[in-house]
Amino acid sequence: MSAETFLAALNGVRRTGNGRWLARCPAHADKSPSLSIRECDDGRVLLNCFAGCQFQEIVAASGVSLDELFPPKTLGGDYKPPERRPVHAEDALKTSAHELTTGFLILQDAAEHFRAAGFLDDELGSFGLSRAIVQRLFECAVNVSRVVEMATGRAVNVASEARHIRNSAQLRQEELEQAEPA
Repeated sequence: MSAETFLAALNGVRRTGNGRWLARCPAHADKSPSLSIRECDDGRVLLNCFAGCQFQEIVAASGVSLDELFPPKTLGGDYKPPERRPVHAEDALKTSAHELTTGFLILQDAAEHFRAAGFLDDELGSFGLSRAIVQRLFECAVNVSRVVEMATGRAVNVASEARHIRNSAQLRQEELEQAEPA
């Protein structure tokens, strides 16, 4: 199966590069594309939902069989593993900015939770959750996003990225809560 066949089962598909697309994830109520699709040189189709959906959930919701996402294996001794393509700097920088923003949100939420439970800022420092540490992580995310902008010419707004991550996670949590039996 080619990636195009899988993409036909999705909504909101947008090409982002050679062999790469974004689409709305079929495994959750996705309002903006959070599913990354990549077709490898060896024919495999890789999937990643930034809202946290599992691979099996995505495949099941798409109506495509798991076997269709991977090329048939050849039997014999002449197998050579596919050559790894280098990671593009732009992709590495975008991923770094996303991970730093996610880390910032996790630390910020944890600090807010502990403050609500009555912990003082001095005590939070012993957990690595001081305001200075949380602020420094946010600054790192902003700095990496500036490097992304310099490298690509496209701005990455950390605040809007944080809102997108938070909204996607909240939607995913609501779906999981609705799926739980009472």
